[in-house]
Amino acid sequence: LLVLLMAPFTPFLVEYMYQTLKAGLPQEEQEDSIHFLMVPKVDESTEGADAANYAIDCLVSVVDLGRSMRTDKCDIGWKTPLKKAVIVHEHKKFTEAAKGLVTYIADQLNAREIEFSNDIKKYAKYEVLPIRKVLGKRLGKKMPKVYNALTSLDTEAVVKFKTEGRVEIEGEEIKLEDVNLSVKVKEFEEGKKLLGQTDGSVIVILDLEMNDDLLAEGKARDVVQAVQGLRKEAKLSPLDRVDIYFKVVNDPEGVSLPLAKVMAEKADVFKVRLGAIPLALSTMPNDAKKIKEVTVDVGKSKIQIVLVRKQN
Repeated sequence: LLVLLMAPFTPFLVEYMYQTLKAGLPQEEQEDSIHFLMVPKVDESTEGADAANYAIDCLVSVVDLGRSMRTDKCDIGWKTPLKKAVIVHEHKKFTEAAKGLVTYIADQLNAREIEFSNDIKKYAKYEVLPIRKVLGKRLGKKMPKVYNALTSLDTEAVVKFKTEGRVEIEGEEIKLEDVNLSVKVKEFEEGKKLLGQTDGSVIVILDLEMNDDLLAEGKARDVVQAVQGLRKEAKLSPLDRVDIYFKVVNDPEGVSLPLAKVMAEKADVFKVRLGAIPLALSTMPNDAKKIKEVTVDVGKSKIQIVLVRKQN
């Protein structure tokens, strides 16, 4: 859409961009030139706008909770992906809206898999706390029995209470405004590395179980950051193509995941994020024109990174 809107102002540039990008479109949507395409009409329906706003609100709620946990309660670095995150909400409307933005959620939480659930009972429990000042005057001597009954409601009864807005106990009608209702994440089984948090509506569960593949990607991303930092120091533009060479200077004995192994097995990460796969420094041509080099720490290991001019 952006390229289409730019067409009247930079016709030749956007034509070049379109010819490059159109390969990603379905065959039936491809045209010979971008200038054959019409600007799509805006959908001004309130329903569409409301649905979009609701989906964004769902996204913000989930991401805020997840990022808060990763920042404050999790000792796994941000560059290391998590195995899974579970998004729990009692209403399908919420989870369906969030599913439409699952790619963004996965990216913001850096989680390989996002799972959705409407089974509140599995992950949390409701707590009902009667407001004594409100109910005490009205109920008198019945207050202790009503109080105990309200605080003992099971999850199904609380969900029904929330839906209907009222519940009858000891012959008395109790309304939602008569109580404080909260959601508490259940304690997880011992041995399971799970972390959960709720804002009182949505629950986000992070699976903190690590394996070599997840840890390797985290280390690979540390290398990517070092390369990007080196490019910035060298004042290279995103269009400047370079070859990347590396040498693992130190891989201490006892390291569970040697950096040399990471560099060999995570070529896909480097290709996507750097546009090039780092090569062993020993293979660098003698006449290579060095741009910049640096030695950095990645965990307990050290790696030397060299940027050279791309050879034709």
